[in-house]
Amino acid sequence: MTPDELRIAGFLDPRRALDYFEELPGGAEVWAADLGASADPDQALLAAIRLHEADSGLVQGLVDDSRARARLCAVLGGSQWLGDYVVAEPGRARSTWEDPGDAARVMLASVGATRGSAALSSPLRTPGWTICEARIARSCCTWPPMT
Repeated sequence: MTPDELRIAGFLDPRRALDYFEELPGGAEVWAADLGASADPDQALLAAIRLHEADSGLVQGLVDDSRARARLCAVLGGSQWLGDYVVAEPGRARSTWEDPGDAARVMLASVGATRGSAALSSPLRTPGWTICEARIARSCCTWPPMT
């Protein structure tokens, strides 16, 4: 991969990036496209190197898993804080590519609800306002009263 190709991919200092890619398994040929697709390729590259230093086996496994690599690179380049969070505990990286399952079911279960009857079964349900109650509240809280 040439410096010009890395510049086109979004790296601000492509010569330095080429040197850094040597620290990752597979080098630029494996990582450049996924890192370049992130919001900040240079930040993502540095975070990937730090992750490799923290857990080389995890990063080595990403060489053959393009889907997981792309998702992790998006996180690493999307937020410096998230990159630091993942590097601090490399096992967290797996959550970026694991399938969360049925998202609606997971969210409903987190509040004790079930699909199709969330309003009835949620322990957090509070009574809603009727149109009449909303009009009364609006007329009490505004001056002159609205009709």
